Amino acid sequence: MIYEALRALELKHRFRDPLYGYIELSEDETKIIDTPIFQRLRRIHQLALTKYVYPGAEHSRFQHSIGVVQAATDIFTCLYNDMAKNNRDELKKLEWDNSETLLCALKTLRFAALLHDIGHLPFSHASEEVLLDKARHENIGRYIIKKHVRISEIIKENNVTPSRVANLIKADPQEIPNSKDNILKSIISGHFDADRADYLRRDSYYCGVKYGVYDYNRYLSSIKIRTTMPSLAFNIVIDNIPILEEFILARYHYNLQVPFHRTRMGYDIALEQYIAYKKENNKGSFANFKNHVTINKSYSEEIDFLDMDWFVTFDDYSILCELNNDASNFWVSCLKRNNHLKMVKEGLSSDKEKQKEYWVSLEKLRKEGFKLNNDYFVKQKNLKIHKLSSNQNTDEKDEEDFHVISRSGENLVLPLAEYSPIFKAFSETTPLLWRIYSNSSKEQDIKTLLRQ
Repeated sequence: MIYEALRALELKHRFRDPLYGYIELSEDETKIIDTPIFQRLRRIHQLALTKYVYPGAEHSRFQHSIGVVQAATDIFTCLYNDMAKNNRDELKKLEWDNSETLLCALKTLRFAALLHDIGHLPFSHASEEVLLDKARHENIGRYIIKKHVRISEIIKENNVTPSRVANLIKADPQEIPNSKDNILKSIISGHFDADRADYLRRDSYYCGVKYGVYDYNRYLSSIKIRTTMPSLAFNIVIDNIPILEEFILARYHYNLQVPFHRTRMGYDIALEQYIAYKKENNKGSFANFKNHVTINKSYSEEIDFLDMDWFVTFDDYSILCELNNDASNFWVSCLKRNNHLKMVKEGLSSDKEKQKEYWVSLEKLRKEGFKLNNDYFVKQKNLKIHKLSSNQNTDEKDEEDFHVISRSGENLVLPLAEYSPIFKAFSETTPLLWRIYSNSSKEQDIKTLLRQ
């Protein structure tokens, strides 16, 4: 029945892709792609200024979004086929044994995959932290899916509600989630979701590195559905656990060497400082930003209003063009590679005692009169490799842990973290990566102080 549903989508349009060969899309999916607000993703780099480290990293959120459609469809197809073979009762619970509801679920999933990054700001995560407070691109994306006239019309024409699509990306706190959509949500925004499945491979490909490479086909065959409730789980066959560990380790090494590369993080600081300067001085694309994006005062993560005509023009290119008009700005000289922040000290540890070195270093700098965000700059990241970590916020952690299941899928054996020492290590603690940078004039003085 799954292949009948795929045929019913009428996937007439084919896109060449270096990872999947061809990605096939329906007429309505292509109509969404052709909207100006989706085409804008061509002008949002997937990895911001990582191209300053890896010159090949010029790919966009546009390519990634189409890739996630294929990855999500691959996962869904494998899940369905496994249930059709081993657990048809589960299909009935999910109403996937009905051709109409199965097709509706597949359409919902693919729309969510296509639109999961529609709300990204210029340079993605770097600008989010400066401009949106607690809100993130998922919140903007949910607003666009529900409020953009053309996109919401196309979704509705397919007998799918825009809110159902939006909730797969990020659940609305004011709505009761549909438990039957838990599986679809796990595919879009879960522990081992289609988003990560695509960007690990895609970013590694364009950067020319192997850090994010894993066995994609084995990854697909490892994902199962538990019989006790609609959530994802994994088969206990010993050959399948290493591929999931490989996925985790691939993301860990990828994070350290690609988005959190020491040089890239230095440019992130420069970018954040430049954006903050433009916003504070009400200049350029950031003029009257609060009038273009309004955040709900009661729900600080929710978007009350987005000026979509303005948002279409708010991209990486518009910011890069403005750099030419700010030639005297120090941060512009950094972003044009004429000046560089110098990394003077770094640390990576999951040991709380060893992490104290970071705070001791900052205290030394303060006592000696060095000024934060003037003489020196800091960047720290908690390396959250998956959402099962016990020390993460409750809104990021599912109530139910993943379990390893038996070959037949009938008996729960152990929680995943108990079965795998690698998952256990990443679940019990979150490594802290920290770096201290300085401007070139203070580099030697700060290095000397921190060596003492």
